[in-house]
Amino acid sequence: MLEFVSMRNFEPDQRRQTRFKLETPVSFQVRGRPEFVTTLTSDISNNGLGFDSDAFIPNNTLIMLEVPVLAKVIHPVGRIAWSASMVHSDRYRIGVEFMEMDPAEKHYLKDYLSLKEQ
Repeated sequence: MLEFVSMRNFEPDQRRQTRFKLETPVSFQVRGRPEFVTTLTSDISNNGLGFDSDAFIPNNTLIMLEVPVLAKVIHPVGRIAWSASMVHSDRYRIGVEFMEMDPAEKHYLKDYLSLKEQ
């Protein structure tokens, strides 16, 4: 049985987390909808990630993610923290806060990002 760690109170200020540029395919599914959408990430931190989307996604929408990180795929549950229209485009920049993540996947992501810091 998988045990999930709540991310809500894990770090009090997500903006203080170092964000790393990472362009990798990410699939997400809005909770309650059957389809997965695939796009590219723009950045990632221990507490969340950013991506561009063809569709507006309202703040606080919960999404299930599949994010390839090196040889593994992590599966956090995220919350749309913000969504903004992109200048001169019909696309949106989306900011996601991780809300739940398997503890082993959280540790794997943390190790990966600490290697990128070096």
